[in-house]
Amino acid sequence: SHAVSEMATFPEDRIFLLMAGGTDAGQGVISTITANGNEIDRVVLNQGLEPIAMAACDDGQHLLVGVPGNPPEVHKFSIANDGSISATTARYALQGGTTAMADVLCAPGSTTGAAVVGALQPTPRAGSASAYVESFDLGTMSGQQVEPLTGRHPLSAVFSPNGKTIFAHSGLNTRFGESYVDSFAYDAAQGTFGSGNSVRMAPVGVEGRSTLAMNASGSKLYAPDYNNDRLVILDPGTLGVTGSISGNLDFPASVVTAGQ
Repeated sequence: SHAVSEMATFPEDRIFLLMAGGTDAGQGVISTITANGNEIDRVVLNQGLEPIAMAACDDGQHLLVGVPGNPPEVHKFSIANDGSISATTARYALQGGTTAMADVLCAPGSTTGAAVVGALQPTPRAGSASAYVESFDLGTMSGQQVEPLTGRHPLSAVFSPNGKTIFAHSGLNTRFGESYVDSFAYDAAQGTFGSGNSVRMAPVGVEGRSTLAMNASGSKLYAPDYNNDRLVILDPGTLGVTGSISGNLDFPASVVTAGQ
């Protein structure tokens, strides 16, 4: 029995779902499932390793799964063409003195990855960051670089489609209040960060991981505005607000995009 915490899909040539969650016994579970709901394969993780976040790599072969720990770790799994899952010994222990992980990503090109990390309930201290984005090499599963975020509560991140920019979302508090979007230039092959930008999004509420999303062309960045029942549209270059989507939304916490 899954308490589902994450879902993902692999590339178009293999349409199946990846689900990660936990059992009633407290074990983590990863499953591949066909589009009509039939389970292909599952991997049961150790006690207490219920996945926090999951990312399917665009090479169509690897899956990154973030699990709790001190420090939290990113585990790498292999996915075969038929959907079967193979555990590997490759794992990366997060840096930055982190005690919590909010999101994990596989960068375009499947050479490096990134994680949004920090302390979930830090004591606010002016000028002291406690949320970070850090990169790692997928071949060696070793750390590359750590960058502080503006907010203190780690939420989520998304890469631009070309992998040249990473956008990270962090909150001042754990649930409601101000949040921030930071952008950094990114080298997807080397896993290094460059110059960045930041915008304060107030009063944007924070619920869950509060995920960001980009459209396929990389021209629009979407962020949930939980307190105001809308999605905010940002210009990826300036991080300026260019519009919003409201409709019948109530307390939106996450957003995904499909197609163009």
